[in-house]
Amino acid sequence: MPTRKPARLFILNDAKDHPYLEALDRQLAILQTNGAIESWNKGDIHPGQVIKDVVDHQLKFADIVLLLVSSDFLASKECHKIKVKAAEMEKILIPILLRPCLYEYDEVIQKVSVYPIESGATKAVSTWDNQDEALTMVVRGIMEGVKKFNNLKRILFLSSDPKNVTKLDVTKEKERIKNALGEAYHKYDFYFDVLEHTTINSLIYKLLNLHHHPYIIHFSGHGSKEKGLVFENESGNYQLVEGKPLAELFEHVARKTECVILNACHSKVQGKEMIQYMNYAVGMNDRIKDSAAIQFSTSFYMALGSGKTIPEAFDIGKVGVDLGDKGKEHEVLELLEKG
Repeated sequence: MPTRKPARLFILNDAKDHPYLEALDRQLAILQTNGAIESWNKGDIHPGQVIKDVVDHQLKFADIVLLLVSSDFLASKECHKIKVKAAEMEKILIPILLRPCLYEYDEVIQKVSVYPIESGATKAVSTWDNQDEALTMVVRGIMEGVKKFNNLKRILFLSSDPKNVTKLDVTKEKERIKNALGEAYHKYDFYFDVLEHTTINSLIYKLLNLHHHPYIIHFSGHGSKEKGLVFENESGNYQLVEGKPLAELFEHVARKTECVILNACHSKVQGKEMIQYMNYAVGMNDRIKDSAAIQFSTSFYMALGSGKTIPEAFDIGKVGVDLGDKGKEHEVLELLEKG
């Protein structure tokens, strides 16, 4: 039995392609039996359930979205809406061409590889002499996608910018990190996940519903020495969260996390609590300017995306701050190690 949770597949199709969906389900059955995947499609909606609510819920928690493409799929307003939403949510999309159509003109589908493939070119399932062979090839491709997904190094970015404290440009930091990883040589090795306006409850909910432990948990916000990190409460105002219970939460639900980055003033105190449960923590021994904190994140993730280790990436992050700042902001950054 696998030790990791199964990947969640969301299958999107037009009703006219139901026979193909049934055939694909039969091919996927072995992967469900051995615990590699869980699959869901609209046929799994029970009587009395609100269709839109169930679809939104399943899409939210899906790891991979399979698009069963045909002319009817492309003509469906509902399929188009869900497809675009999945792309905006940056889900992993795997289109499967069921019947010949002008899929290459679709603004979402044209950006990704389309299965099944024969002799280097996409060939619709309906045109194969043996459609079972075509769908078997599709499922092998899905399995490769699942394996790659399972092996991704996940970065969980947490940001907090309460209404009643000095404003930070947490959005700029998020975009800088996203771009740094997106332009990196090893960009396909990472998965960048975001939780904005972090509250205690939203963090617990996020961690409990992650299928895979984050490789790095990155907090962007304010710190207040021994009093803790500044989260948001349900009203959007600040709420202090102490390092010890936060570290214990990570130990319970994110115990395979390698590193936590606390990109906040005076966060070394909380970092010391974190390294009881993970190998590395980055914290600040004093105040740090927002611009310097953002520069550290940018340089750190550039280095990480190039294949550097966490300690190596930390050193390059410090150099990036030193190069871009005339003061001694780089001296505020500290890498804490377990043991």
